[in-house]
Amino acid sequence: MDNDTTKLLLDLNWSLEELSEVTHNYTRVYGFAFSLLGDLQGSDERKVQLVYNKFPWRGGYSTVHFFNNLFKGIPESGKPEIEKIKYASPGYIELAVILEAAFHVGVMVAAVAVVYQTAVQTYKNLHARSSEMKLSDIDASDVGG
Repeated sequence: MDNDTTKLLLDLNWSLEELSEVTHNYTRVYGFAFSLLGDLQGSDERKVQLVYNKFPWRGGYSTVHFFNNLFKGIPESGKPEIEKIKYASPGYIELAVILEAAFHVGVMVAAVAVVYQTAVQTYKNLHARSSEMKLSDIDASDVGG
C-alpha cells in the first residue's frame, strides 16, 4: 500500500464544531474505504471480516459501531495523520494517508455530491412545475364527491 498525502480543502470561516464534524466523517469514510482494499492480509483482513460479521446493517448504533470499528481496525501506519493545516480561504488540511483509500474516499464523496445535486435539481423542477400548474391552489375539499 502506497503512502502519500491528500488535502481536504477548506473555504470561508470554520468553527471548531464544523472542523470536528468534517474530520470525524472523513475518518469514518476512510475506514470504510480502507476495509475494501484488496491487498489486506493476515490480521488486518481478519479484523475487517470480524467487523462486517459483528455489525450487520440494521441502522442505529449498529451502523455507528460498524464505522468506528472499521477505523479502529486500521493499523497505525495506515491511519490518516495531519501533516499540515493552512487556515485561510481557501485553506486545507494536508493528511498523510494510504493513497488508494484516500482516492476511494474522493470517489464516494463525489458520487454522493452528484446524487445530492440531482435530488435538489429534481425538487426545484417539480416545485416550479407545480407552481406553473397552480397545483398548490387546489382545495382538496373540493375534489371527490
